[in-house]
Amino acid sequence: MKSLLNKTWFTVAGSLLLAWCLAAVLHESVVGVSRVQNESMLPYLKPGDWVLYIKWQPCVRIPFTQITFACSPCVVGHAYIFAEPKHRRHKLVKFAAAEIENRQSADYKRDIISFTQHKAMSAHAPLVNSCYFLGGNLENSVDSRSFGRIPLDAIEGEVVYPRIVMPR
Repeated sequence: MKSLLNKTWFTVAGSLLLAWCLAAVLHESVVGVSRVQNESMLPYLKPGDWVLYIKWQPCVRIPFTQITFACSPCVVGHAYIFAEPKHRRHKLVKFAAAEIENRQSADYKRDIISFTQHKAMSAHAPLVNSCYFLGGNLENSVDSRSFGRIPLDAIEGEVVYPRIVMPR
């Protein structure tokens, strides 16, 4: 009886340890979750919403390292998550966009038609090494207009739930 109890305990403990290791690898290399903290993505995401993101887009990462490879371009209109350049502990969710040529324009909304009308970021700055990001709520968003383009290997992943894409 005691031998059976020890074997059962060992099996349960081993199974829990294996499950924890698998969950850690999945969380580190495949999926992540984050919570929206402000109104920069209204009306698409509200403060308090949770997002699920896939970490192998736009770059595949080796688990438990910062090594990336097989990077692909950002898709204009899709939402991505990345660390804010000035405050690396803060994560931002923004839409990949075509870079605005006239940043001094009084009417950003008119200039942002490039969100959906361009299939590449811009002719002079291709998507190969970095992406330009804009928030959904332009009046209340800190985005690439203030901190510039984000390198592909600094992007943590593409938001897959809730599936938000800039409307056409």
